[in-house]
Amino acid sequence: MPTNLSPEAIEAHQRYMEATTLEDQIKTLREYIATIPKEKGTEKLLYSLKKSLSKLEYKLEKQIEKAKKAKSVIVSPFSIKKDGAGQVVIIGITKSGKSALLNALTNVNTEVGDYPFKTQLPVIGMVQYEDVRIQLIELPAIMEDLNKKEGNGRQILSAIRNADAVLIIIDISVEPLSQMELILKELEMANIRLNKPKLPVNITKTGSGGIIVAYQGPNSTCDRKTIMDLLQDRKIRNAVVKVYENCIVDDIIDALNSKIANKIAIIAANKGDIEGSKENFQVLMDNYAYQFRIVPISISKKVGFTELRKELFELLRVIRVYTKEPGKERSLKPIILPNGSVVEDIAKRLHEKFLINFKYAKITRQKRRENSKVTKIQVGLNYELEDRDTVQFFM
Repeated sequence: MPTNLSPEAIEAHQRYMEATTLEDQIKTLREYIATIPKEKGTEKLLYSLKKSLSKLEYKLEKQIEKAKKAKSVIVSPFSIKKDGAGQVVIIGITKSGKSALLNALTNVNTEVGDYPFKTQLPVIGMVQYEDVRIQLIELPAIMEDLNKKEGNGRQILSAIRNADAVLIIIDISVEPLSQMELILKELEMANIRLNKPKLPVNITKTGSGGIIVAYQGPNSTCDRKTIMDLLQDRKIRNAVVKVYENCIVDDIIDALNSKIANKIAIIAANKGDIEGSKENFQVLMDNYAYQFRIVPISISKKVGFTELRKELFELLRVIRVYTKEPGKERSLKPIILPNGSVVEDIAKRLHEKFLINFKYAKITRQKRRENSKVTKIQVGLNYELEDRDTVQFFM
């Protein structure tokens, strides 16, 4: 260990050396890495530590897989079947307003208590946005050491992993940064990342051919030897690695970690009607607006709900597509598809006959602004759809 590290780093290193369980070794090693400044003199140390962390995480993955195979199947109340246009989980620290928000948006009428850690199990509701419904799930409060074996922390984290999106609720009547730091730290420790860009590397395992590294862009600091070293630590002997622009070693390590879950998220800044909340809202904006869309709300005053419903729908990155039969009105209920879907995708959802006998489709489209013109176009199977399109098939 270098002698020029800070007292915090030395203490973190000591905790790491004293850790006995695999989970504690991973936790304390992450904490140790976080205390080391990123500079020229620490590059080799950081690489060595991150490589050790990658090995420990791989070992833990194998242990978990083995334990799952040995266990009998038990249905958890945190394992919730998805419904509606998508599943969004509400998370936050205790007494931040999760239950009150669920009640306000879904009319579930769950108990709202003025005491900490009231919610112990998930509470499910459906929020209406125009002609679609979104599944909203309130989870128990985020707290320190959520990923430990005791309690329901791991089940909470599993529910977050399973969700399509995350709604973080922050109480801005009090200091907001510590709330965000706690939430993000606990998710990070569980390999859950929020609103992170796509990794600039793609690793595809192959059956033979060894490890092939192909550079697709400039400014990568990952040399072939380092990449091959990291893959071999994971017992990967054959793979094609495409390295894109500005790729760093951390990106390779993340790409090798199959447990990392990238989730989309927004923040609801609650209690905006209380004195002092305006200043706290600005603090939240200054520190997190670059990463999250932040919606100011007041549950007690019923302010901001219309905007929040719209944001929840847009967060899911889906579109509504309607169908029309000749001589009839368009369908009342839309088909929900991911952004970027094409005519072929909706044909597959309807029936194989629409693909087998397809000649062309007609799309009726109206932009969502006042006095916008309705356009009708004839298209093929690869034409990209937009929200609120009406599609009629011709065979």
